[in-house]
Amino acid sequence: MKILIAEDERNTRNALAECVRGFGFCFEQILLAQNGRQAFALFEKERPEIVITDIRMPGGDGMELAERIYRMDGNAAIIFLTAYSELDLMKEAIHVSAVDYILKPVSPLELQLAVRKAMEKTNSFARKNTALLQEIFFRNLLIDGQSYSPKEYRQIQRELGLPDERFQFVLFVIENLNLVEYRKAEAISFDMSQAGKIIRKGLGNFPFLYSLIHSDRRILTVCGMETELSEKELEEAGARLGMLIYEEYFEKAVIKVGRIKKELFRLKDNPEEYVEIRPSYTIPTLSDKKIIAQKDRMIVEKIHQIIAANYEDPGLKVNDMANRLCYTSAYLCMIYKKVTGMTINDALNLYRIEKSRQLLADDSLKMAEIAARAGYSNENYFSKVFKKYEGVSPKEYRGKRWNG
Repeated sequence: MKILIAEDERNTRNALAECVRGFGFCFEQILLAQNGRQAFALFEKERPEIVITDIRMPGGDGMELAERIYRMDGNAAIIFLTAYSELDLMKEAIHVSAVDYILKPVSPLELQLAVRKAMEKTNSFARKNTALLQEIFFRNLLIDGQSYSPKEYRQIQRELGLPDERFQFVLFVIENLNLVEYRKAEAISFDMSQAGKIIRKGLGNFPFLYSLIHSDRRILTVCGMETELSEKELEEAGARLGMLIYEEYFEKAVIKVGRIKKELFRLKDNPEEYVEIRPSYTIPTLSDKKIIAQKDRMIVEKIHQIIAANYEDPGLKVNDMANRLCYTSAYLCMIYKKVTGMTINDALNLYRIEKSRQLLADDSLKMAEIAARAGYSNENYFSKVFKKYEGVSPKEYRGKRWNG
């Protein structure tokens, strides 16, 4: 079990931590934050069961923090600290379902009783039971296509701590990953698996709601948003996620984004509502890690690193890479082809084309400048190579719009 302490005054924050440590409750972690913004970031990453927070803090006060936490995890137990005894604050604390409300200066005994009460509220059985019910809800909703009336959904929403009507929802789909290691895992544990953590990190600004495995090569992830999002922001999130998955698994995932829905219960895993996002990392991927010799893997990774660091140099050649790695060009090409199924020159061009696609999104850049920054010696050659790999010229590509 973890506990988070949010308090802007450093001495008070440290004293509270020492006090909690002395209670003998054996917390796995005691997390410390100096403001509401930092506290929520820690909560989102570590998911502590108990939160002790000052009501008055810079960077998002305790009430705002509590509301955001409860939207993400309705089972969290929150204890408020304040030097103010106004009735309206106490009412507000009750409104957000606080476990307790302690006035400063804090009495260690009072704090101990509050923490014990919070621990009782968040016992592991209750949390696991809720997680299992969430798993059933999302599988029924996304995979089985079950429909809910607004009334039915509101009841489920209260019981499972799902976000309220202020949120909008979007479904991210990750395909083409080898997920054998998760095939037999409990869905409720996938969230904090390595793949689950990568998804959380990749989606960044979008409040993560739930991920589940649809098959051994497909993940469905639901996110909620409080503010309007542009198509470009969704596209960037998908590309960022694809890059992180590539860096971790050396496999190129297919990332898709569904249409935004204003009601969670209307989300469905509907192929017609997806737009495929091209990951921002398109150089070749490695096949199954288990059948690639470690030495060959390291050689390919070194080649990728050289490409990423030197792609802007139009004079970059395979011979240069071979000299840097102390191998012959023939041996380097043979290993690379065996592992990735393509040539080093193709890999270099794919990387440059990806960079040029990013540059083409900036309408202020001229084609000659884009060609030079992508590593091509002249605009005509750049256009020829781009059309070979993309099927359209750079100018035609620039004219296209994300039409999700």
